[in-house]
Amino acid sequence: MNHHVGTFTTCAAIACAVGWLLSAQTLSLDEVLKRAREAVVRYEEQAALLLADEQCDQKAFESRLEGTSGAFAFRSTPLRVDPKGRRKWQAEVAMVRTPDLAARGYPWTEFRDVVAVDGRPLADRTQRLSRLFLDSAGWSLERVGEIALESARFNIGDLTRTVNTPAVPLLVLHPANAARFSFEKTGEEAIEKTRAWTVAFREKVAPTLISADNSYCPASGTFWIDPATGEVQGAGCGPHGGETGEQRDGGPRLLR
Repeated sequence: MNHHVGTFTTCAAIACAVGWLLSAQTLSLDEVLKRAREAVVRYEEQAALLLADEQCDQKAFESRLEGTSGAFAFRSTPLRVDPKGRRKWQAEVAMVRTPDLAARGYPWTEFRDVVAVDGRPLADRTQRLSRLFLDSAGWSLERVGEIALESARFNIGDLTRTVNTPAVPLLVLHPANAARFSFEKTGEEAIEKTRAWTVAFREKVAPTLISADNSYCPASGTFWIDPATGEVQGAGCGPHGGETGEQRDGGPRLLR
């Protein structure tokens, strides 16, 4: 009896695996992206106000600038990790829905308040964002923006930036930004127990979603997406090739 049960269980597992493979093979990239965008919208709706703790290990890269022609003026090629350029921080991160900015590509905005750097607590930082948001009459986008800009000074490097927050890559998949990017399936990879699709993306229009010092900063990166549910299992995002270009109009910008 046990032998038959074991055989049945093994056959069922094989049948499920084969069924998943056949299902995955019949899916198109457009269908998987549709599911991913729906998952991002659900995430947005569930996180009207999200407060979270963050731990970050930031490393600096030594780069070389190369002149180019066309819409983007420079290319920065990472050469190696600078062994001296490393910083660890703990922070409080708030994500707030900003429907007034959705048409410009920002259905939500994130803010970071660094509370400790390299193990050293900063004065008067404990739960500052939490206290601010819980006081519904006391917070505004301008005030939390000031806090985020203040915390940006702890980033490594000379460029002041506040866009390296956890959910920024998901903006790429939001329907409001669908036309900005091109996508390509580059493979499949096991993420824990999920067989995820690796999907590369690249920003193809200007003005870009993110800018730096009044310059375009086109983004590129990779998503790891569960093709069955559209849930994002992982993401990496940055300027593609470090390319930038002069911003000539009042296009969308994230806080810096």
